[in-house]
Amino acid sequence: MAKLFVEQFKDEIYRCIRCGYCRDFSRYRDSAYKVCPLREEDATPGFEPYSARGRLMLIRFVLEGKLPLNEKLADLFYTCPTCRNCWDKCYVAQTRLKGKYMLNQVEIYEAFRHDLFKAGLISPRHRQILEWTEKEHNPYLEKHEDRIKWVPEGVEPPPTKGEIVYFVGCTSSYRQKNIAAATLRLLRKAGINVAVLYPDEWCCGSPMMRIGHRELAKQLAEHNVSAIEKAGAKMVVFSCAGCYRAFKVDYPALGVQPPFELKHVVELVLQLLNEGKLSIKKEFKHKVTLHDPCHTGRHLVHIKAELYDQPREILKRIPGVEFVEMERIRRNSWCCGAGGGLRSYNPDVSLTLARNRVKEAERTGADILTSICPFCYRNLSDAIQMTGSNMKMYDLVEILDMITE
Repeated sequence: MAKLFVEQFKDEIYRCIRCGYCRDFSRYRDSAYKVCPLREEDATPGFEPYSARGRLMLIRFVLEGKLPLNEKLADLFYTCPTCRNCWDKCYVAQTRLKGKYMLNQVEIYEAFRHDLFKAGLISPRHRQILEWTEKEHNPYLEKHEDRIKWVPEGVEPPPTKGEIVYFVGCTSSYRQKNIAAATLRLLRKAGINVAVLYPDEWCCGSPMMRIGHRELAKQLAEHNVSAIEKAGAKMVVFSCAGCYRAFKVDYPALGVQPPFELKHVVELVLQLLNEGKLSIKKEFKHKVTLHDPCHTGRHLVHIKAELYDQPREILKRIPGVEFVEMERIRRNSWCCGAGGGLRSYNPDVSLTLARNRVKEAERTGADILTSICPFCYRNLSDAIQMTGSNMKMYDLVEILDMITE
């Protein structure tokens, strides 16, 4: 058998001491609490292969020639939102060796998914997504020419060149157009005539990395960086957590280093509020709770770029808002189930995780659930609708668009 891509992580894989902290964790509390949203999901309670130590043991068996690559193994590894909570709670992973973390579970899972992809062990849905992205540069089976249709009717389209580029992303371009439109309006209120890359914006490549097609992800990364440079950008702004994470983490891992500043829109908005270039003029009389996306949280902790304080500081400045926290927040935030390719691979499991998160939000007594990611928005909105919840979902940019001038 040809050498597997995941074999480069062999030393890390063997560092797992099987302590079980990826299952039950007690560093910050007197009693243990659960770590993996998938392992604790109602249909799969306590299933060992859904814990990090179980997954790493399976990869060990493959590397040792005791277990062949097969469809059941692929199903186990694609049924994971790669939320990175197992990494965050792992003692070994949080230890550094020569300046690097000693164990990175999600990086290992995705390397193994690359091997599964190379072996042809991906689902028909994921194969369809990959083939369509090669053709039309998005995973939503939409025409590339329709990417700009998020701009509201009667609104002047953004320029295609400028010092500040808004990388809209596929989800906001084709599905959550409300978030893209709100971002454009908000930045224009601050006097920023933000540019977009149409027709040169392609998928950021995050779904390809999550599925395992690293070659396609690199092609997309190289194209996007080149297009942004040609647009004359000094800064790129994101409203999508997945796109932001892709540029921050995936691109350098693929050997593509963006030569411009990267900011999530909440970072820029907080800066604009501090500089007086954007003003909150209206009240928002609601009890609000915040969901921390994995891709702006745990996936950025290791490069000290996590966005936990910024959205909270903004919410606390809004008159009329009663801000309440869920039980699991910041680095302990419970994944909504949208990421890691799980939503497209197994939507039923994905939405079960989202329903669990909505129930946690409901326990705060809040009537508004907000976040800073269109993918989280979509999954949580669907869960709210499916459960008949009285909560309403807003992206934080939408709330700000309603109350600023």
